[in-house]
Amino acid sequence: MAVSAQQQAAPVPAAASSSLAAPSASVAVPAVPLPLQGSAQQPVAVTIQHMPEAAVPWTAYATPAIALIAVGAATWIGIQNWKTAKHKIKVDLFEKRMRIFDRLHEVIELATAPRPDLDESTPDAGLTYIQIAHEARWLFDKNVLTWMHQNFELGIINYSEAAEEYNLGRMSSADELEMEQRRLKLKRCKTELNLAQQHMHEVFAPYLELYKQ
Repeated sequence: MAVSAQQQAAPVPAAASSSLAAPSASVAVPAVPLPLQGSAQQPVAVTIQHMPEAAVPWTAYATPAIALIAVGAATWIGIQNWKTAKHKIKVDLFEKRMRIFDRLHEVIELATAPRPDLDESTPDAGLTYIQIAHEARWLFDKNVLTWMHQNFELGIINYSEAAEEYNLGRMSSADELEMEQRRLKLKRCKTELNLAQQHMHEVFAPYLELYKQ
């Protein structure tokens, strides 16, 4: 039977060729929506949700604040205690210096007081001054101590000697000229002590200022 050329060129039916082709694996392709023909594609809004953070307790902030307040309070108390101690030392030094100042006035009055009898003469004033000078060594500097030695110590010694000579002259019935010389010497020594007593205020003033301006 003759076969036409059109029949020879006809393709093999799919059903017939499927049995001869190798099997292919299926791939899942996500469906992507396509824009409609003639319309613009709309942007897709993406919303990101954050998980809420855990609430911080108030004690986490209160503890450092309390620590800072405690440190500040301790510092303030320490400064106040230091100021109080410093003021106490200053007041204590002032009182001791003032006592030396007052006793120097007393020793001058003791040295220059009238002594009718030799038993009550001026050596007591000299001994009192030695005690005062010993205490003053720990309270004043060299300038004050030198001034005290030159004006008070020597002045008291000179006055004591003059007073003793005068009293001895009275008891030994010395002549009037000699007694007058001894009396003038005693007066001169007393004047020197009085001048030193007046000058003492200027010397001691810088050391007796409790509150300086």
